Amino acid sequence: MLWLGLVGCGWLGSGSGDLDEVTPDRERPEQERERGGKRGKGRRGGGPGGDRFADEMERVSLQVGGHERSAFVHVPDAVRGGQKVPMVVMFHGGHGDGTSAARLWLDQFDEPYILVFPNGQDWKPEWSGWAPTDGDVAQHVKFVDALLDQLVRDYPVDPKRIYAAGFSDGAQMTFRLACMLDQRFAGFAMVAQTMKDDTVAACAPKTEKPILYITGTADPKNPADGRAAPEDDKVGRIGIEDTLRYWLDHNRCDAKKERDKDLPDLRGDATRVRERLFDSCKGAPLKFLVVEGGGHSWPSDQQKGGDHCSDISATDEVLGWWREQAGFGG
Repeated sequence: MLWLGLVGCGWLGSGSGDLDEVTPDRERPEQERERGGKRGKGRRGGGPGGDRFADEMERVSLQVGGHERSAFVHVPDAVRGGQKVPMVVMFHGGHGDGTSAARLWLDQFDEPYILVFPNGQDWKPEWSGWAPTDGDVAQHVKFVDALLDQLVRDYPVDPKRIYAAGFSDGAQMTFRLACMLDQRFAGFAMVAQTMKDDTVAACAPKTEKPILYITGTADPKNPADGRAAPEDDKVGRIGIEDTLRYWLDHNRCDAKKERDKDLPDLRGDATRVRERLFDSCKGAPLKFLVVEGGGHSWPSDQQKGGDHCSDISATDEVLGWWREQAGFGG
């Protein structure tokens, strides 16, 4: 497949101090950070039970570019004061919110690390995801940068062990972070997405970090060849293989030394998973889990049948990769 070298310029320096229009909400009442305090309602995609998920988490808010932004934060009882722990920042898909992302990590709520579920833009009710508005591809990146500052200040977070993962539109957001805020993260995981043209154009990572990429070959929202999906926002995109190659080139991996294997087929669906491992890299390694016949979903055993992959748990794969390659620990 033809690969065109695509370059762009980044807007962020090595830290967050040069950002403008970012004002953390330092004056919010203390009770807003308590469990069940000022919280979301599982809106726009949280679905039944969204309130319960929100009740189990704290809600933090801050002002970015004149807009109030927020995130749900889960701090397990296993985290003790004074001990710096890893933090996972998980980005929900389009038309969802932090509670929809939290559903994918419920079985990790008792583990000794902090989980953060940012809410997409909430000043446009018709869209609650991570699409840029007014053409500002870095808009949500600024929010995340400010959010990390606030969380590191207010919670026992190890700033060297912060990780980003995302599903669908949230994976596009994770690609942007890998492109424009890579210095603040130890590893990335993207599920059910390919890179959009505006993300590629703005991509100028300064570091090389371990990446786990999972996507299905039959995903109607992310066609393998990069064509815009029928109900897409009309922003062009590159295909699956070109997305993979972009990061192989950036991480300086020798694609000729790729190691492949088929993962066990549990026969609960119409999919098969093939692991493509690239660990002969001068930078950081990359693993690509190709879900043959897989559709637009987060692989797990919580549902069966059709193009949903139940052969693997994306959550377990993400954590396993970070533990092996990105210093997650535990």
